[in-house]
Amino acid sequence: YENFIQTDAAINPGNSGGALVNLQGQLIGINTAIFSRTGGYMGIGFAIPSQMVKNVMQSLIGHGKVIRGWLGVSIQELSQDLATQFEVPDTQGALVGDVFSESPAGQAGLKRGDIIRTYNGVTVKDPNHLRTLVAETTPESSIPLAVWRNGKIVNLSVSITEMPKDTAGLT
Repeated sequence: YENFIQTDAAINPGNSGGALVNLQGQLIGINTAIFSRTGGYMGIGFAIPSQMVKNVMQSLIGHGKVIRGWLGVSIQELSQDLATQFEVPDTQGALVGDVFSESPAGQAGLKRGDIIRTYNGVTVKDPNHLRTLVAETTPESSIPLAVWRNGKIVNLSVSITEMPKDTAGLT
């Protein structure tokens, strides 16, 4: 889950875990890493968005572990060439490369070549956006999907489950 906020705020090596705040003093992220050519504070900082931190914190407090939702697909970026090939009006969404047959996606009827356009009413920007949306979904939730299939939108419903331990990194 590579959903980082990039910042030019000074982050010194060793102060990961500190707050990244906006001008109103609101927490927007937790400083996590710095890329620096010199090894000092000058460079590009990265922070985990506060909403992601909140979700992880609530999961740890409530369950003693991080629980992420699982759809059961491998997905890829929808390039302009692929959008043209699939006759999609734009490049928003996530192209399904494979569906695990015994997964929530398989049971819901998702197919290889489908393009997931919306997830629970939210327009899917790209594969990383979909990964985040699925991971933040509470298992056993029934989620509406709109997928592009054969030149038209098909509406499906999927029951998200908890991500199995042996599938970490997949959506």
